[in-house]
Amino acid sequence: MYEHRLRQTDESRALEALRTVVPAAATAQRAAVAVQARLERTAHTNTNWLLRASRAYTSWVRFYSGYPRDVKEYLDAKQLHLGHAAKAFALRDAPATLARRVKSNPSNKEKPSNRLTIHKDEEKKRPGFEKAKFGSFGSRAAQRQSSMHTASEFDSGLSTLDQSQPKNKKKKNK
Repeated sequence: MYEHRLRQTDESRALEALRTVVPAAATAQRAAVAVQARLERTAHTNTNWLLRASRAYTSWVRFYSGYPRDVKEYLDAKQLHLGHAAKAFALRDAPATLARRVKSNPSNKEKPSNRLTIHKDEEKKRPGFEKAKFGSFGSRAAQRQSSMHTASEFDSGLSTLDQSQPKNKKKKNK
């Protein structure tokens, strides 16, 4: 098995590199804050960018929480602060709001496009039994449609035996 040594490094070199992006910042920390604010402004001025950032955030959270059991000891998703993770994706909203945004977006739901998919406009053109209406469970149309859907491709087409007559059970004498 491989052995890895983890080392803690000082973030000052990375923060100093941000001063080239924001030369007017007095310190490296202020440069980091300015870059973060610029990213958030950019993400929130364009709805497409905001939606993509929200999707990326939820995807990352699912990825992080899906680690194998032996690694979860070190990367516990319950210990993760979701607000801080959202900030890393230039999002200002609460994590619950972000999850609702991704779920409720109509463009997020892709319609199936295989050849077996029946769309509403095609359903009107299709011959056959009409679709059962709500509340018509006892009607003949619903029964016909139900029997059509439960037919097997291996069915012989012969009618079934009458199962309403009780079978005679033979008692064994000891």
